[in-house]
Amino acid sequence: MQAFERSLRTISIGSCAPAPIAELLTFLSEQYSTMATSSKTVSPDLLLPGLERNIYQIIIVDHPVEAPDILCQELCTEQLFLTIPPAHPLAAGSSGVYAEDLEGETMLLLKEISNFFYNLFL
Repeated sequence: MQAFERSLRTISIGSCAPAPIAELLTFLSEQYSTMATSSKTVSPDLLLPGLERNIYQIIIVDHPVEAPDILCQELCTEQLFLTIPPAHPLAAGSSGVYAEDLEGETMLLLKEISNFFYNLFL
């Protein structure tokens, strides 16, 4: 009963990446100050089913969702930075570095990186 009661006063967010959650939590706490929030970074393939089963009331995905009963809006854009020595072959590119350019490269990643980025680079 207590868990059900708590769920009525909690906005649950599922996300494919951790960074956008902070911005969204700030907005929600200002707009819905009487509600609690919870958030979880999960595999992208779990987000839409979680929304449909009401596990999450809001999801953050890396692509637009087009469904008649779902409102989808762009939340933010994110830039990732790559630090490499000037002599590295990727340093010569002036148009940017893309995920496919990193194939076969050895790199250090944060331990708590989201599943979305982990799967992208590994």
